[in-house]
Amino acid sequence: MDADLFDEWFRIADRDRDGKVSGGEAVEFFQKSGLSKETLFEVWKMVAGNNSALTKPQFFGTLRLIALAQRSGGRLNPKEAQSTLIGVGPSLPPPQMAGLEHTRRPAIAQLAVEGTSAVHIST
Repeated sequence: MDADLFDEWFRIADRDRDGKVSGGEAVEFFQKSGLSKETLFEVWKMVAGNNSALTKPQFFGTLRLIALAQRSGGRLNPKEAQSTLIGVGPSLPPPQMAGLEHTRRPAIAQLAVEGTSAVHIST
């Protein structure tokens, strides 16, 4: 799990900056996954139950289940999903989210060299 990336995505999804992702914010954000509304509803029920918003840890769990569903052709196996939520499931890359980057950008430092610019990329 890429905590820095998930933190960034949480800040994007939490449009009203109240520290949680409401149902409306979640629908808008998680539709970027390309999963069906039914699968996204199933994910929400597993993570949030009847709550109307996601905390940051619940948001992270939702992203892990979305990645699992994407890996599984858009479907969730309940047993594998529960294992993923408690941290003993398969190692998963971040989910694919349309319009969002999947890896952090490398730091870029520009150096002036006799009136010209050189770009140094650090990883």
